[in-house]
Amino acid sequence: MLFRRLFPCLLAAAALGLPSIGCSQDTSSDKAFDDKVRAYLLSHPEVIEEAMAKLEADKEAKAAEASSAGIAQNKTSLERDPGDFVANPGGRVTVVEFFDYKCPYCKTSAEQVVKLIHDNPDVRFVFKEFPILSDISGRAAEGQLASRGQGHYLQVFQGLMKQAALNDDTLAAVFKENGVDLAAAETPQAKATAQKHLSENRALAHAIGVDGTPAFIVDGKRIDGWSPDDLEAGIAAERSKLKSAQAGS
Repeated sequence: MLFRRLFPCLLAAAALGLPSIGCSQDTSSDKAFDDKVRAYLLSHPEVIEEAMAKLEADKEAKAAEASSAGIAQNKTSLERDPGDFVANPGGRVTVVEFFDYKCPYCKTSAEQVVKLIHDNPDVRFVFKEFPILSDISGRAAEGQLASRGQGHYLQVFQGLMKQAALNDDTLAAVFKENGVDLAAAETPQAKATAQKHLSENRALAHAIGVDGTPAFIVDGKRIDGWSPDDLEAGIAAERSKLKSAQAGS
């Protein structure tokens, strides 16, 4: 690849003080130059490490910038989609979670998420069904969305997250144990509405750079993975902003 042929040249040019404009695709044929580059890089391998670290840092910074822009552009869809279940709907601080019922990290965090909701009535928590790991994840999410109006969302959420082996039998058992009318949840119209919403959630996740679970959005920032400290810090930052805005008004 051209990049691999030019990369050592550019590194060496920078390190040796050579003008980078002098490097071209044909420098590989200049044995003296190649030997000089090779000798320098063998003597200073840290140059490659530093360059690759800088490249990775730049990529991460650009990805974070794109994610922040996507979050700002899709704020209404993230926080106010009527198809999502919302706990503490009157809360002033909004947290959004993308999750999958088969995700072990989502399972680990589930009880703490519910505790956070119960202990913090000012935190408006938006549940974004985002099944990406298996077909059963999709069926669980469809059932949750289709039965949301029956008023058992959080109980079913906890029940599904507790299942070590989620399958059609355990899925049906969790819904039944929590009083969900499966017949009403499985009508063609209910299923079509749920599937449409899941498709919209996938498009939204792509727009803000979410490709794994769990992922949280708070204070305009994305938190990938389960990090209680980062989540608490985000909530605290949003509370502080709201308090300052209120004091200034």
